[in-house]
Amino acid sequence: GNVEDVVGVCGGDCQEDVDMDGICDDVDECIGELDACGICNGPGEIYECGCNDILEGDCDCDGNQLDALGVCGGDCLADVNDNGLCDDAEATGCTDPLACNFDELATLDDGSCTYAEDLYDCLGNCLNDADEDGICDELEVVGCTDETACNYNPEATDSDEESCVFAEPFYDCEGNCLNDEDSDGICDELEVVGCTNVDACNFDELATDDDDSCILIGDACDDGDATTIDDVINENCDCVGTVDGVEEAGLAFAMFPNPSTGEVTLAVDGLRAGVQIQVLDAAGRLVWNQEGMVLQGNTVLDLSSLSTGTYNVMLSDERGVRVQRLAIQR
Repeated sequence: GNVEDVVGVCGGDCQEDVDMDGICDDVDECIGELDACGICNGPGEIYECGCNDILEGDCDCDGNQLDALGVCGGDCLADVNDNGLCDDAEATGCTDPLACNFDELATLDDGSCTYAEDLYDCLGNCLNDADEDGICDELEVVGCTDETACNYNPEATDSDEESCVFAEPFYDCEGNCLNDEDSDGICDELEVVGCTNVDACNFDELATDDDDSCILIGDACDDGDATTIDDVINENCDCVGTVDGVEEAGLAFAMFPNPSTGEVTLAVDGLRAGVQIQVLDAAGRLVWNQEGMVLQGNTVLDLSSLSTGTYNVMLSDERGVRVQRLAIQR
């Protein structure tokens, strides 16, 4: 009869079942033992994920990948500034602590930073303003702020009045006369009227405008003496005439001091009433006159208003005329 083979089949033909698993070796897919990973005689779960390593690109055995923040299986798509915050969770704003609009809560700079101008703070106030005039010390301009000065500086912010330069009276800042009607370079206010002819007896070295008052040798004049004729200016610049034969009558007088600085004393004998006193200059012009005077003894005349020069003092009444020459000196 039949006998059982190695796997216990009556009349079977299995010759070997090395692993004694009841499957004949010649049909057994694994002669041995399947490990936990289903591998015949395999090493078992020796890999990171047990039977397998983590797949390339994955970060765990579940097939997850690292997100932008390096979180396995995370959902952050981007972290452009690499600050560890996902871009969609960033707080945008100015992140520069030196900026006027620095936002300490901002995590992502959005280019909105604004800065104070040089020398100013964020409120527009000067960092340095010693005189508190609103102009920064570094921008101050020292100069003359008086608009009437020749060196007035419209850009000056700090007044330096000691530096101001002003035009001389009657002149502009270029030294030109403000008023010069005759364009002679002498301001109208400084003109001196008088005789400018150096050959004239009354030449005035201070005169700048000639007034046709020059008295020249040979000019006709009136010496104030009624007894003379053909009066002319002689080489001594005195007005002299030729006696015409009329005799002087009475009213003799003395006069002192002569020369005088302006105060003159007339001395007469007795009492003289109704006397006219006239003073004529070298040109015969009446420059001082007093009528109806009563003379007795010494009488003081104040002739201080007369300029330096030679004059004729003439006393007259109903009895006649007397003339004496007087020199005024200063």
